[in-house]
Amino acid sequence: MMTATRRDPSRTSGAPPGRRLPQAGIRDQHRQPPRRIAAVVLNKGGAPTATLHIEHPISDFDTWNAAFARFAAARRQAGVRDQRVLRPVGDPAYVVVDLDFDTVGEAERFLGFLRANVWAVTENAPALAGEPQTRILEAAPVP
Repeated sequence: MMTATRRDPSRTSGAPPGRRLPQAGIRDQHRQPPRRIAAVVLNKGGAPTATLHIEHPISDFDTWNAAFARFAAARRQAGVRDQRVLRPVGDPAYVVVDLDFDTVGEAERFLGFLRANVWAVTENAPALAGEPQTRILEAAPVP
């Protein structure tokens, strides 16, 4: 006759005797959702970057995007370190662009280039449907 041995539910395989391992899923039930952490983007020297923030209405995203792509080399030469193109939910006729630079001076110079050579020339900005609104932003430390 076989006798059934009951397994200790507090032990899982691999646990040393006398030590309890958490049961699968229990720890996850009590885990808090991940906290969003705001990061300050730093340049190679450790200083905060400057962001040229641009937003404006457009007539057609594909046309705008093709024109934006034509100036990729100019952005690299001007010192753009990173770029983000965003569109508001529910508004396909608007675009927001963030261009990151190492310094405020680089951002200011590139803004001057955009005003004189891109936005002022219809062929260079064929989908621009309104006056671009711009700001140069610096990263701010947050707790």
